Amino acid sequence: MTEGAAWLEKEAEAAARNVTRRHVDRLLALGCRKAAQLGVNHVPFGVMHVTPGKDRIYQPSEDTSGNMALIVPACWPVDEPGFNVEWRTRWPVIDLIALYLDQPSAWYWRRGTAWALGGHLLEHWQGEPLPIVATPLDWLRAGGEAVCLLDWSPKSPAWPLLRMVREVELEDDLLGKRLLDMLARTAPRPTIRRVRRPAHQELTDAA
Repeated sequence: MTEGAAWLEKEAEAAARNVTRRHVDRLLALGCRKAAQLGVNHVPFGVMHVTPGKDRIYQPSEDTSGNMALIVPACWPVDEPGFNVEWRTRWPVIDLIALYLDQPSAWYWRRGTAWALGGHLLEHWQGEPLPIVATPLDWLRAGGEAVCLLDWSPKSPAWPLLRMVREVELEDDLLGKRLLDMLARTAPRPTIRRVRRPAHQELTDAA
């Protein structure tokens, strides 16, 4: 996995400082009630004006006339010795993902190296059904307890790892079809099981 970078950490922290109550309320209205728990380990989400460029790479923008993009840090756990020779887990930022809340299915990378959010759950699969979500916004809804594939190219590290997983769970039929299309030429491949949110959660999210 790509190493983190100090400048990415600084940009993520700057974006986090831009978050206001209005942004939090918008995310809560979109069902992202678990997003705050990511701040325990990850650099928290933020907002920033950005300019999308070629190859879906964005740059921070000095033009503040448009809507701010949601910035989701892509972090990867690194175990290292801490105080008293005990091991601790650090979550360096390896990339930043930007998206607009009115178009969450389109996202942009800061440097283009993160192939997934929550990819460590796939790389270190523990044998349980693996939840996969469609967008970074869905990943925030899940509180980071899922995998969101960012790189869908044939060379993505996700595909050989998915061959080792027996079962994945998802709520999105289109996502399931897309996964099956990408995995059609690989064997073995996981069973893809459609799951639904509890009715009370769907009603709450729609409120």
